[in-house]
Amino acid sequence: MQEGDWAMPLYPSELSVLAEPSESESATPIFLSYNSRDEYISKLESALKDASRVAGYQLMVLDAQNYVNLQLAQVAGASKRNEPAILINLVDPSTASRVLEVAGNMKVVFLNRAPSDLSVLNENAIYVGPDERMAGQLQGEWLADYFTKKNKNEIKYILLKGPENLASTIQRTEAVLQTLSDRGIHAVEATPPIVANYDRQEAFEKLLPVLSPGLSFDAIISNNDAMALGAIEALEFLDIDPKSTVIVGIDAIQPAIQALRDGNLSMTAFQDAEVQSKTAITALSNMLAGKPFYEGIDYPVSKENPYMITIPFELVTPHHIPQNLYFNDNHRIPGVPSGKTQAVIPRKYV
Repeated sequence: MQEGDWAMPLYPSELSVLAEPSESESATPIFLSYNSRDEYISKLESALKDASRVAGYQLMVLDAQNYVNLQLAQVAGASKRNEPAILINLVDPSTASRVLEVAGNMKVVFLNRAPSDLSVLNENAIYVGPDERMAGQLQGEWLADYFTKKNKNEIKYILLKGPENLASTIQRTEAVLQTLSDRGIHAVEATPPIVANYDRQEAFEKLLPVLSPGLSFDAIISNNDAMALGAIEALEFLDIDPKSTVIVGIDAIQPAIQALRDGNLSMTAFQDAEVQSKTAITALSNMLAGKPFYEGIDYPVSKENPYMITIPFELVTPHHIPQNLYFNDNHRIPGVPSGKTQAVIPRKYV
């Protein structure tokens, strides 16, 4: 494999990771170069590095740069070089069938971002990722309990959404709103949903003009922690105390845990990058060995599709921070202090 094939900055949410059995008995180095704009995907990659090394694999990271055609070319190139397997975090979930066409005989593990059409999955192409509906359900349950205790059954909310076409965005959003309704909470939009694409800076910039006129709302519901952190920063910039409202996120990235400790974030849902990574590598190893992909994996095959393994989320609040989150702190982004502002103030507000 040529160095130029893998030695590229890692785009934060669109990864293609080649997996090759190590030629040596000991763990071999893993070559990674990445742009860690997305805290969770960076944590996932770091965990993949650890899991792969333990399993005796060498990983080479390919940067798709958010381009479908580039990702397709990378997969096709790997197939032409007779690489045995590839893990893919899809640029566009609707392109999974095209990815599999160019993958040829390679074993494929779609990771963290499920294909839009799950029927493309089979014994040679599986999916490992989080239970997205559970994340939204945990948000809805926490919010319902919180407002019920305050004898409030009608709330106004601001919704921060990920990319519109992603299953994670759709399922997290549907689940939180349905759970609120099921729990007797009438949730009304304070403003139309804000699509901030899971990005902290984008959430910050898009919230400023919404919040500036003194919008009345009871909660900010965010599809992930990065956007929730952007919301906190927008409130602080406008001299609004984040503690004066309720902000909920998903992922339990390290800066969000600090925001919980500071009282600025009300709850999040822990998406365990280490478990996802170990599960994906174990499944891939099984596939290469001709074994059932689920052999030796702690989580059952999904009822939704026999070629999926979904990892549950766990509720995280200031009063309940899972012990393993402390151990995961070593995966936080180097050089980014816990809980510090990352968003850049737009020029028009300076």
